Amino acid sequence: RLQASPTNASSVQWTVTFSAAVSGVAAGNFNLVNSGLSGLPGITSVTPVGGTPTTTWTVTASTGSGSGTLGLNLVNATGVSAGLANLPFTGQVYTIDLVAPTITCSTNLNITANGFCPSPVNYAVSVSDNLGLAVATTNPASGSLFPPGTTTVTVGALVTAYRSGSKD
Repeated sequence: RLQASPTNASSVQWTVTFSAAVSGVAAGNFNLVNSGLSGLPGITSVTPVGGTPTTTWTVTASTGSGSGTLGLNLVNATGVSAGLANLPFTGQVYTIDLVAPTITCSTNLNITANGFCPSPVNYAVSVSDNLGLAVATTNPASGSLFPPGTTTVTVGALVTAYRSGSKD
């Protein structure tokens, strides 16, 4: 894999390295192994690194939609200039999550202030994500002192390492 996993990228790449320089490597030599993704992920390019023949190739694939895993296997040597052994070869797998986190917030709160003094305001926020990586972010935090009047709380979902979303 060339990118981190999990990812929410619309395409991913693998580096395929052969023991000897080859030419003629094409999408038909590979099989994408899709589990759970919709929207038809597919190989979009197979590119030599440098000129051909070469030992290193980059395979790029679209990730489709939804959440799941996507792997790349080398399944045949059709059209490849040199014979390949040990086929099929099972490659690395990406975990793909293209579904945004879900944020659940308290309803609008009305707090009666004691005169002109700020009052502490407590509220609940929860976040869920397909991979369980999401955490809620709030500003100002629950329990903060709010001045009399209207205060807007910004709530967000931060997903470790690869995506975030927010809701006002």
